[in-house]
Amino acid sequence: MDVWKEQLQMDHEHFQRRSGWTVTWQGLPVFNGDHTNVPLHSPELYVIWNEKVKFLTAAAKDNPFGSDYFLWTDIGSFRSQRAAKNLITYPDPVRVATELGESKVFFLEVYPFSSADRALNPVSGLPERDFRLDIRLGGGIFGGHVKALARYDAVYYETMGRMATAGRFVGKDQNVMSSVAVMYPDLVRLVAGGGDWWYGQFFFSQLADCDAFRVFMCPLACHICDS
Repeated sequence: MDVWKEQLQMDHEHFQRRSGWTVTWQGLPVFNGDHTNVPLHSPELYVIWNEKVKFLTAAAKDNPFGSDYFLWTDIGSFRSQRAAKNLITYPDPVRVATELGESKVFFLEVYPFSSADRALNPVSGLPERDFRLDIRLGGGIFGGHVKALARYDAVYYETMGRMATAGRFVGKDQNVMSSVAVMYPDLVRLVAGGGDWWYGQFFFSQLADCDAFRVFMCPLACHICDS
């Protein structure tokens, strides 16, 4: 756990100042207005985030239903009753297989990678940018064929080790995932989400067409259809 405690000191989102802010759950207060510093992240949270890839590949190895494809899906991906009710076809097996084949792992490109993002350090082989302050990928929904996941598992944790050795922040899975996407572009299928963190739900459902997307997501990200 010591390594994750060290990561906490590198996390610019560790504390977020709140003033007069109250959060309730089931009608009970969780935070009150007296809290000026609310801890957002912890070493334990880093462990969970960085075990997501391992959780998914472990499920693929157990494979109780003889499946070919596996998608990690954060429970927090479904925050709107209206949207969730209309996403009962997620994930659509035919669409998943068609979009990913056997060699690609899906990631939502929440914000586009620039040419500078893709530059690699000639000595370390890591991206020049460490993505600690630059969000590019969403880690809420990702996955692919069992063959692609096995390879991704290997390069993900190998890349994490290299980043940690180089003194880079690895507490958040998105930092490592973004680095892997730059280093192994043949392995990662990036899908533009237009700034919407939950577009992956629609992309892998039978609602994955622009008319349905407009109904449920506009005006948040209609420019995806208009581009």
